Amino acid sequence: MEDVSNSNVKTRGISLLRAYTISFVGGFGILLLEILGFRLFAPFYGNSVYISGSMITMVLTALSVGYVVGGILADKYTSYRALLIILYISAGYLVVIGFTHYPIMEYFLRFGAIWGAICSSFTLFFIPMMLMSMISPYLIKILANTQNVGKISGSIFAVSTVGSIAGSLLTTFYFIPRFGSHTTLIGCIGFLFVAFGACTTRKYKFLILLGLIVIPMHLKKTAKNPDLIFEKESPYNLVMVFNVPEGRAMVLNSGALQGMAFNNALGGSTSVFRYIGSFSVIPLLTDTRDILVLGTGAGMSVNNFLNHYDAMVDAVEIDPLVVDVARDYFNMDTTNPRLKIYVEDAKNFVRRIHKKYDIVEIDVYHGGFYIPFYLATKEFFQEIKAILQPNGIMVMNVIGVLGDGKRSLLVNAIGNTISSVYPKTYAIQSGGNTVIVAASEKYDVEYIKNRILQNMPVELSSVANNFLTNLVEMKFDKNRPLLTDDKSNLEELTFRFLSQTL
Repeated sequence: MEDVSNSNVKTRGISLLRAYTISFVGGFGILLLEILGFRLFAPFYGNSVYISGSMITMVLTALSVGYVVGGILADKYTSYRALLIILYISAGYLVVIGFTHYPIMEYFLRFGAIWGAICSSFTLFFIPMMLMSMISPYLIKILANTQNVGKISGSIFAVSTVGSIAGSLLTTFYFIPRFGSHTTLIGCIGFLFVAFGACTTRKYKFLILLGLIVIPMHLKKTAKNPDLIFEKESPYNLVMVFNVPEGRAMVLNSGALQGMAFNNALGGSTSVFRYIGSFSVIPLLTDTRDILVLGTGAGMSVNNFLNHYDAMVDAVEIDPLVVDVARDYFNMDTTNPRLKIYVEDAKNFVRRIHKKYDIVEIDVYHGGFYIPFYLATKEFFQEIKAILQPNGIMVMNVIGVLGDGKRSLLVNAIGNTISSVYPKTYAIQSGGNTVIVAASEKYDVEYIKNRILQNMPVELSSVANNFLTNLVEMKFDKNRPLLTDDKSNLEELTFRFLSQTL
């Protein structure tokens, strides 16, 4: 019986070492493209579970089709050369995608987030993933005989899986954070050409050179928006800063999903978002010594608290690059002794901190219109309540307006969930956003009004009057959604909201 453990053994013209190399590269490429797909889609379609589900569905479909078609072709054309042709078609398709993936995603954006993501994933990645998934059945057919088919099959799938593990880890923790998504895609294309070329016969070694040529072709700088003054990719976001008529704007991921826009005046920064002004009023309602800000963004709210109140501010932001940009382009005073910044996930911070706060501000949209669902559940609001002083106040920014239509879906769901935890809940509509305020029983409308009028500084008079004018109490309604860790349809509500407003 043939000893398949020896990598130098050749079966039907291919050594096991070469077969294992191709299997590893195929598994590596498939997972690299899958992880990369999530990142490429985020600026256009968001980060919701619908986008993840669409991408995973495409991957599984491609693998299934590839296994079946690969098996059929392997029976009909049992040759190593036929397999290499398939693999180079896959790499060649990706060459085209390297030039066209941004226009393709922009085109499909017109169909909405879900259908846009589905169409883009199938257009960009279905064919190369399907072709690479043919590797395993093809190699098994070429290598196996009736005596060792089980061992060969297990070995090929094991090596492919190891390649997938390597592709997943390297793409997630090294390639994207260090080089960015576009460069990672181009590097993948070049890598496939070089790797497959190394496994071919001498006659076709020139394909290695083709792979080396592909990389600089795609990395050629394209024309930039003349108003773009900063652009860099982090493990969490593509962070951009633009000059705009009002001053400067921070955009997370893409202009299609604008994160924040702020006015950057000489000597300081002032938000052009009205809801930031409502945040500034909250410290007037209580004796404020300690404030927690979850989600710093460009640092406008942090600056307002530091400039208008003699309070300690703890600010939590998951993306270190956002903190750097807020400091360098929007004058967030990171050297202020009253400010302490924590770079970590808001949920983890709230769970581990033992400090009590007078105010907790929540503004945690991650580069678009989606809030991580676990930061808008009954359990999370209970955890916030646990770190508040007895007279402490929680305040949260929610995109949407008051009412009963689709534009109010998020406000009603999140407001209702907050109302299930706090005795008093209020909403203040500020343009296209709504600020939800939650506090203890003592904070009735009359008490709030008196506190603001007694403590209102002149510079906050306009936003304070707007706060009082638009103050509306919210009551818990069992007929409205209640968002929990176990069951939350926040992403569905967000999608329905976006389908109505965008």
